[in-house]
Amino acid sequence: AGGVPEGAKLKYTRVNKEDLLSNVTDCANRVRSNAGFEPNVYMVFSCTTRCHLLGTDVVREVSNFKKAVGEGNVIGFYAYGELAPH
Repeated sequence: AGGVPEGAKLKYTRVNKEDLLSNVTDCANRVRSNAGFEPNVYMVFSCTTRCHLLGTDVVREVSNFKKAVGEGNVIGFYAYGELAPH
């Protein structure tokens, strides 16, 4: 799709499935604590690369999120983007 200019700095990321699965619970807990109210609906959008990396464990990811947010409804999808640390 494009070239990388000579001298450009690149950053690589390694991924561990279990870390991804536990991080979704941490993320859900942060959302709940930072919202200032109890949301009725959670709109979740994640990188399609996560879906490919997790494979059939993607069901566990969604389940972990739902358990963490409790009674809130969860909708969303995997979109094309990037998976990298912040």
